[in-house]
Amino acid sequence: MDKLWISLPLDGEALDQAELTQLLPADAQIEVILLQQQFIDLPQFRDYFLRVLKNNYQSYQLLTSYVQQVYNCTSTKCEVDKHQLAQLYQQSKSAEAVVRMTYAFAAVGQKIASDSAKERTCAHPTPECTALIMREFLALDYTFGINDPSELAGERLRFYRGREHVLLASGMTVKAIELFNGDDGKTKVYNLMSYTTGKQPTVTLSSIRPSDQRKRSICSPYRPFCGNCPNVQLVNGERHFLSIPRHYPMYLIGLFDLHGGAACQSMKATDISLPMAFIHTVWTFKQRFPDLFLLKNLDFGALLVDSCSSGKQAIETVVRAETQCFRFNQAGRNITIVPGSVFGYVSALQGDSQEALKGYFSSGDAAVALVAADSDSTPRHAFTALPGARSQALALLRFLNRMHWQFVTVALSEQDPESLSAFRHFERLALDRGVCLAEVVNIGGVRVDNLPIGTSTNVTIVFATARDASAYLSLTLRSHRKVVHVMMGDAHDWYLHEPQNRKLFQGIVSVQPKDILHHDFREWMETTTPLTLPENWYWSYIEDRWQCALTQKSKLTYGKMCTGDELLNINTLGRMTKAGYLSRGIERFLFAMDSVYRKLCPAQSGLCLEFYESGRELILTQLKKTGIEDDIEIYEYLQVGNDEFDYRTLGNWSLNGGLRLHSLYRSFFDGPVESKCQPPMCKCFLDGDFLQVFEHLSMGQWRQYTHNYVLLALISVLTIIAIAVLVLVLVKLYLRVVKGNQSLGITLLVGIIILYITAYFFVFDATDLVSTFKTWMVFPDDDPLH
Repeated sequence: MDKLWISLPLDGEALDQAELTQLLPADAQIEVILLQQQFIDLPQFRDYFLRVLKNNYQSYQLLTSYVQQVYNCTSTKCEVDKHQLAQLYQQSKSAEAVVRMTYAFAAVGQKIASDSAKERTCAHPTPECTALIMREFLALDYTFGINDPSELAGERLRFYRGREHVLLASGMTVKAIELFNGDDGKTKVYNLMSYTTGKQPTVTLSSIRPSDQRKRSICSPYRPFCGNCPNVQLVNGERHFLSIPRHYPMYLIGLFDLHGGAACQSMKATDISLPMAFIHTVWTFKQRFPDLFLLKNLDFGALLVDSCSSGKQAIETVVRAETQCFRFNQAGRNITIVPGSVFGYVSALQGDSQEALKGYFSSGDAAVALVAADSDSTPRHAFTALPGARSQALALLRFLNRMHWQFVTVALSEQDPESLSAFRHFERLALDRGVCLAEVVNIGGVRVDNLPIGTSTNVTIVFATARDASAYLSLTLRSHRKVVHVMMGDAHDWYLHEPQNRKLFQGIVSVQPKDILHHDFREWMETTTPLTLPENWYWSYIEDRWQCALTQKSKLTYGKMCTGDELLNINTLGRMTKAGYLSRGIERFLFAMDSVYRKLCPAQSGLCLEFYESGRELILTQLKKTGIEDDIEIYEYLQVGNDEFDYRTLGNWSLNGGLRLHSLYRSFFDGPVESKCQPPMCKCFLDGDFLQVFEHLSMGQWRQYTHNYVLLALISVLTIIAIAVLVLVLVKLYLRVVKGNQSLGITLLVGIIILYITAYFFVFDATDLVSTFKTWMVFPDDDPLH
């Protein structure tokens, strides 16, 4: 492995020449640079120390203990000679520093003693004396002379203040020594540089070997310890959750509405499947495609951010990550994230929060990708794998036409942005594709008692949340009219809020994006406990659902501790459509990131500078080339066992393959259900195509009564005669056969023709406009009944 290691001994020890040559194995292909202090050998001190030790080790307890430990002898028998002492002697690396400090204190003491004023100041240990000694150290400039150790002759002893006002000695040298194995297998020792301490340090560089010039180790500007962070903003650690907390070179941020309410404490509307899909996808991406060797040596962190159901906080999170360094504490670590280290955002926000965030990314202020989990049309820099609302509307319209359900009612949650957006697409496409809307009923944010009971059509399309759809279905039980309900979007999971009357709603149809949820993800959710997923955001959810505490801090709130084996109830989470497509969107993002990583960092040995500089823009470009899936599935709600009900697949639709029904729709009413646009209840097509007017006239309800045929024949004969007489009169006037003013007669004849034509209105089924006109004719304006 061609790698360079740098070693810094923390205990002040250093290797001698013999030890350096024995450090590397003969077959090692690495290089080592040792940073160690340069020490001076002190033979005079050695002779002095050995002489004192030999003559006094029996007289002083300290020397006796030293001899017993070093020379392995007892107090009763410990005979050592001078030669043996010299052979085992090894100079401590701190001996030189002790000698220097001894001379320094002696010189400072002599200088203070020579001044009576200074001597009085240091007569007793006081802060003033300490300050005086420090000043004398800074002013000291002592040169070792002939009466001092010869090894230090000519050396100067001076001090200066380093960082944090620490007093440091000048003249201490640190050497950088490079070790590597040559072609002959022997260790080569090469002095790279030397650094001598001082107020103005001295650096001496040796010539660089050619092989060293190839090595590059550049500190990335987006790492927290290399980034430029003059101001670091401290954020709430209870709203930022880093999965497996530690520092990473890059991050993927997921924005979720984990809490709601004014104080950001409520978890009533939390969809826990979305953040779990985010974590699971990031964790298992490489293992899911092992043969592709994805993101080799590329490490990144998954950061969850709780936006508290606030679009303002969501935008602030993105802006902060793009422009400021921010820090939060987690698991005893200070996690710092710098601008540019976030390579993508994942959003599973709801309602206005999602709309606000998409509006920010549509402006192009953030040159980074946003992976969303909604079916609405996405702006630039935002991407989703979920089939669009237009594709779902087309699938619905095709199915309605196949079932001859052209006249429908819409139940809508107007307060839900996703439901409203899906309805807008359906409304724009409906009339051109042969479906007429009778009425639109707002069921969101309205008391159920205030809603109308029953509809004027046999089919109702429900664009609503699951809770609103359930409440609306409960209301329809009051009506005796048999109506087929078609669920769109989150309304698919209506049964989660209606556990009692599921049997009464057999035959409900649901049009949904294809189910792509990974089976292993569902299994993982079913077996996950707080002990297997020890992350604070998940613990908060378990505490709220089980009303028990997982931390001592929460025990004051819930009063009892959890066991740690609490499981999720998967059945209460519904189809988890968004979780599946959120996972698919994250996978597409990671595939794009892997493609860019392979292109910019061919060696794949870790992040390279080119990836940091251009990676985010290239990932955006790569994602713009990916298509959006349009596979839609159609379900029917049926009984599948004893008192068990579930959806059964009827068919599917795609833009290329069209509608394919695998089985017939089972009607639980008497006979097949039809809901056609027929006058007088429907006027959609009468206002659009003249050819369809004749179709509605010929298929109206008037045919059920025999006297209408007699009246129709009589009116037709009289009308034809009147028109023929009018034509004859006009011809004679033109040929001047009839002379005189015939205006009165012609006017009366035209009035008779209009009267005959009006009679048709009382035979055929009239539209709303004709019904109004007929009422006006029967009840004039001055009639009080009008």
